[in-house]
Amino acid sequence: MSEFRAGYDVVETLFLEETEFGATPATGEWQATWLTTNFDPRPRPTIKEKIGLGRQLPSKYLEVKRFGEFTLEAEMLAKVTSPAYEWSKLFWFIVTDQTYGATFDLGKRLKSFSLGAKLDLAADEFWHLKGCKLTRFEIRSDGVDQVLRRIASGICQNYDYTTTDYVVAPATRQSPPVPIPATAYLKHGDADIMIDAGSGYGDANILYSRLNSWSFIMERTLQKRGTDPTIKTLYRAFAEERCNVKMRLNLDFNSRVELEQFIDSTEIDLKLQLPTGTDGRQIIVSDGKWLEHSTPKREIDLISVDLMASFTNLAVTTL
Repeated sequence: MSEFRAGYDVVETLFLEETEFGATPATGEWQATWLTTNFDPRPRPTIKEKIGLGRQLPSKYLEVKRFGEFTLEAEMLAKVTSPAYEWSKLFWFIVTDQTYGATFDLGKRLKSFSLGAKLDLAADEFWHLKGCKLTRFEIRSDGVDQVLRRIASGICQNYDYTTTDYVVAPATRQSPPVPIPATAYLKHGDADIMIDAGSGYGDANILYSRLNSWSFIMERTLQKRGTDPTIKTLYRAFAEERCNVKMRLNLDFNSRVELEQFIDSTEIDLKLQLPTGTDGRQIIVSDGKWLEHSTPKREIDLISVDLMASFTNLAVTTL
């Protein structure tokens, strides 16, 4: 699911937390993701052939199971107060089932949500995904002055492609402000990345002056289990099994000694800070290790060095 596919042009993508897995709540406000650049839903039916006695060709195809996958890519905006928007609300769905708030930590279980999209067509057509859980969430900067992007991927229990609006009263939909102010975009230079390799966080450990690009990646392994008691072709649940948290950094170094000092640590902690005016969010990952990487053999190889670290813990707080 990490491959890029061009999906649909959409005029809105909205999500709503579910209280019961696979059932879209009848009330509540659907939250906007805003600035969606790619929405790619992918039905995954499992088809069984039925071959009659004495026949060489199948006489019938039966759908025995179905689920869906999706990718939702968007440019990142800073926190907006009216209408209320915060990029971390969607990120929360891959972190924990704790109550969403100023702080939340890595949890073993995840909440499910419904996801809707209105296509950019002359006539209204909609995708409605139910029982969604995230399997991957990436925040990335592709270079200086680039707008940060977030790419969320997941699976859903069921899906509909229809001309009927998925937002049904008394539920309501959130509409983004038009136009979105240019100052609301989060760019490469707006973020800070600090690393603690044993000597604490300090000015010397702020990496942004040497960073060319970076990616924060969180992945969940979900197992499809059971059979839905009402619709037999659907799975009953998606069970959380494994979690991976990684950070990819592309940096420049002045010497091989400087590089070796940078990666010569038994354990590393890292802060990714995304300010918003007087506040914002920071993702704190800890108990990390540098993963395998190539060793530069020439001085020119010290330019644009790719490093990857993996972490065992995560917390999200306000700044």
